[in-house]
Amino acid sequence: MKKAFLGTIGVCLGVILVFNVITAIGYFSAPKETQKIYKETYIATPLPIITLSEFNQIKEKMSYEKVVDIIGAEGEVVSESSIGGYTTIMYKWENGGINGNMMAMFQNDKLINKSQFGLE
Repeated sequence: MKKAFLGTIGVCLGVILVFNVITAIGYFSAPKETQKIYKETYIATPLPIITLSEFNQIKEKMSYEKVVDIIGAEGEVVSESSIGGYTTIMYKWENGGINGNMMAMFQNDKLINKSQFGLE
């Protein structure tokens, strides 16, 4: 089971890396007008806000629904995979798009990992 878990984590991280590379290539090779539309649509729209206090309330094995109740907003799906009876979804919340974020990984709707950067 430990190998399956580590394999799932590896797949999720690989998907995130590939997604980011493809997104960056697409953005920088796109015409200026397309880049402007992208900025107005995605970059100017802040993700749900999370604080350090909310982050500290979130505990391992919580359901996604419970985490959403604590934060008060749905997360953005960053990656999703289903392998061998395990569905793994990684969500992202940002601190108003200004500074800081939280990443949370759920496996079969239970929190298995969370991390934050720059939350206050």
